[in-house]
Amino acid sequence: MRNARAAFIVDGRTLKKVASGGGLTRALRIGRALASARSANEDAASAAARELNGAVVYTGKLIAKDWDSRDGYMYGELRIAAAGKPEARIFLKNENHIVWIADEPRYTAPDLICVVNAETGEPYTNTNLQIGTNVAVIVAPALDVHRTPQCIEALGPRHYGFDIDYLPMGTVQ
Repeated sequence: MRNARAAFIVDGRTLKKVASGGGLTRALRIGRALASARSANEDAASAAARELNGAVVYTGKLIAKDWDSRDGYMYGELRIAAAGKPEARIFLKNENHIVWIADEPRYTAPDLICVVNAETGEPYTNTNLQIGTNVAVIVAPALDVHRTPQCIEALGPRHYGFDIDYLPMGTVQ
């Protein structure tokens, strides 16, 4: 059985103001795509990426997970390597916010950056990700509501102290 957690109790009126609609439907579609891909022996990570209108941008083995906990957050960096490819690094503050490949920033929040099991497509939380795991990195475009100047200011790389502009998926790769 998988672990689950509910937190941050909020009333319905507030939730309607702050939540982006369609999340449960999207999760159901992704789950169905994963199940279908697995049963057909197809690439599950790519199936999940397609459902998100995104792409698998890197596959390899997690070779390092350097992190610390401070001020209530998990800060750190993931390093992923694959034979014949430049290394990928991911900055995280709880979630994944910037992907570098060959030391060049390629993808940034607020676009969605997910690390999943390379074989099954199952997502990992950064807390549970183990060194030596074969992973795929999926990047998907942020919802339009998260690409506004206000959201980019609150969720983009400069918010985390990096001198990097938001790199909308599809502009640098």
